[in-house]
Amino acid sequence: MSELYELFKRHTEINVPVLVGTNDLKEVTDALKKQVEYEDIGLTPAQLLKVDKLYTEKCKELGELKKKLLPFLIGDKAYCIYENGEIKEKEVIKIIINETRTAYYTNQNGNGFYGNMIGNTVFSTREAAETALAEMEVKHET
Repeated sequence: MSELYELFKRHTEINVPVLVGTNDLKEVTDALKKQVEYEDIGLTPAQLLKVDKLYTEKCKELGELKKKLLPFLIGDKAYCIYENGEIKEKEVIKIIINETRTAYYTNQNGNGFYGNMIGNTVFSTREAAETALAEMEVKHET
């Protein structure tokens, strides 16, 4: 117990009463390990919170950027509006990216859609496709 007490005292610079009992010893040991880990990285708790906040923000930005660059991944469902007004659910099975465009294939016969169709006649949800179709019908009527 004296080694633990000295270790705790050295890392926290406070007096610690001697604790009795196995559970108390385990809690103190776990707390010491965490304290040592934090001190080893050389940042204060406030600095760690800033790093955590910045990391979270950057992860969100990256997620948004990925969605813009590649809004559909293999296995995703796409909702396609056809000229007859029908909305069909398709599953992306292959993606080919070249210098000029991105092609999303929905079957082995080469059927699918291009990236420039997303948001016009191809959507990631049925609801978005239905809303777009309703807007197309209103424009067509006027």
